[in-house]
Amino acid sequence: MADFDWAQSVLDADERPSLSNIAKALQILADSSANPELRSRMQDVSFQQLLSLFSGLAVSSEEESSDQTLWKNLLRCVGNMIADNDSRRSEMITDPIYLKTLNTFLTANSNTPEAMALTDTAIKVLFNLCTDYTPAQQECFRQNIHQSLIYCLDSRLSTDDGVWGLALDLTCMIVEHKAELKPSEDYPDFEINAPRLLKLPLADVDATAFLDALTLVAAHLLDKDFVQGIVKHKQIEHIWKLLKRTEHRMLSDREAEDEEDYNEKQYLQFQLVLSQGLADMTALPLYNEQYDTSDPFIQSLYSQTIPTSTDPTSRSPVAPAACLILGNLIISDEAAITLAPHVPIKDLFAELGRSNDSAFLNAASGLLRHLSTPMQNREQYFADTEYLRSTQRLHTDVSLEQVQMGGLALTRQILANMKPRLVAILVHANIDFLSTLLSTYQNTTSTSVKLEMSRLVVSFFRTLQASSATVSEVETGEEEAVKALFDTPVNTSSILDPLIFSIKHAAEPGIIAIQAEAWLGLNLAARLPGGASKVGDAVSDDDELFALFTLRLGGQGGQATNGEEAKDSRPEWLKEKERDNAVLLSAELIKAGDVDESVKEKFRAALNERDIRIG
Repeated sequence: MADFDWAQSVLDADERPSLSNIAKALQILADSSANPELRSRMQDVSFQQLLSLFSGLAVSSEEESSDQTLWKNLLRCVGNMIADNDSRRSEMITDPIYLKTLNTFLTANSNTPEAMALTDTAIKVLFNLCTDYTPAQQECFRQNIHQSLIYCLDSRLSTDDGVWGLALDLTCMIVEHKAELKPSEDYPDFEINAPRLLKLPLADVDATAFLDALTLVAAHLLDKDFVQGIVKHKQIEHIWKLLKRTEHRMLSDREAEDEEDYNEKQYLQFQLVLSQGLADMTALPLYNEQYDTSDPFIQSLYSQTIPTSTDPTSRSPVAPAACLILGNLIISDEAAITLAPHVPIKDLFAELGRSNDSAFLNAASGLLRHLSTPMQNREQYFADTEYLRSTQRLHTDVSLEQVQMGGLALTRQILANMKPRLVAILVHANIDFLSTLLSTYQNTTSTSVKLEMSRLVVSFFRTLQASSATVSEVETGEEEAVKALFDTPVNTSSILDPLIFSIKHAAEPGIIAIQAEAWLGLNLAARLPGGASKVGDAVSDDDELFALFTLRLGGQGGQATNGEEAKDSRPEWLKEKERDNAVLLSAELIKAGDVDESVKEKFRAALNERDIRIG
């Protein structure tokens, strides 16, 4: 007790005591926390004196001021006195000298036992400063304390030391304010500091610590500047590896029956965040500037596009992410041609035919669609007709809208401008192929799926045309293929129905191009053998569709089914283009020999009302 009184008197002395006496006094006061009675008496020690000593030592040039033991004991005293005391904590963050000095202890180059002990103590002080005290957390963020803590977690502290977990908790507290505040310097030395966050030593930590570390990463992935920096400095691979580590850890913890901290929902949420982060990064234009097929990281992904599990219900995030990263690399025919020989296309189609993982099905179909964009690739790598059975499964056996659209889009791309291939499929497999497509259209309630079906039908008609200006010449099998196209109804649905649906339902900005494409599809269909009568009857028998047709001729819009005049809100350039297409469609139907005369007269009258003459 006498020692405590002496130590207190040293700090309260009017004249500045010697540093040796200060050091001894601080040692006594710091050790008093082990005694409950002395610990309560510590509250009577002048906190102002401790802060004055703190700031004096921080700016002093005397050799004793660098005494690490002295500093450690001073910090122990300060840390004990600010715990759960907001008034004192407020004083600590008023003058930036205190946080700046603590920060120097975190970033010290020395890893001697004395230096590490001082670092440990500084972390404990910061923890007491920030726990349940938002202003301190915010000020620490502004002064980039979190970056220094990440440096400690990665390079200075050991995961088997309790301070490592304390530093991680503290970092999470501070980073919680990332969305609302700006630090004093955004990502200093990004190429050095970012990998530290993404490569934290997590192999031997418990599940709680692992998930806390992922919380830090997730907070950064919400920052577009951080995401941009990852791509700029070619560090996407670190996110990729962290995704794989997360899956491995989830599976390991799942098998550990005694793991009380296991929370599969959280693991899955973080997998989703990391996957979305990869999607955001690879969608940036900068990604295609920084990466190409010569990059070792890109080359390492080829085999990883195939799921490793033989269980079709597996939901691993690895293969979908690999497909997405490679797919977003393809922004040109040249990129697709370069990449195609390395991607296991045959195996991917096999997986499309068996997997039930919607994320994989969506990503893999997207990658294959990008790869099949160049005609050269379609001819060389996509000729196997069995591939269409795999794509067919996506819109028949999977209920998710996005996957169904991906299957239809991939089918469209594989067959685009491949006339002999399309003819063969329509002739030899029309019952299965066409009826399945029309069944999908008829059974779905998804507008997006119906619009994607419309795009597929337009592609069929475009591919079957020998020329955009004349009726196609009928070659071997073509007449039979066209007949199958028009004469394979499913209940009440026909091949023209998706086009009609698009014309009526795709008027919103952003998808209005699909509507224009559907009108083009009717034009193309009318030029095929037997198509004019089908198109003429479909348009003339549907009052709403005919009103929309006359609207495209210009002038007054005609009457919609509700009796009101159909309104036209399309841009002028589109109006002009579609007016030309409407006139061409009228001409095609009027001159066709298989169109009923009453139908022709209806189209002539529409043209005459607008003083449009055709030759």
